[in-house]
Amino acid sequence: MIIQINSHDALGKLSIVKNYLSVLQSDTSLTDSQKKYIGPAYQATEELIALIKELAMKAKNSQ
Repeated sequence: MIIQINSHDALGKLSIVKNYLSVLQSDTSLTDSQKKYIGPAYQATEELIALIKELAMKAKNSQ
């Protein structure tokens, strides 16, 4: 139960980060040097979201 609550909170915050990074990716005022950091950050955020979802599912199934 605690894992599910914490994962829900974390997923909400990570979704905000992911959406903000998505907006930055489409920002035409950023330089290429700035944009090169956004892609990996976005990918890492997606991977973290997937990991948290997987852990929450495993915790739910083990109850």
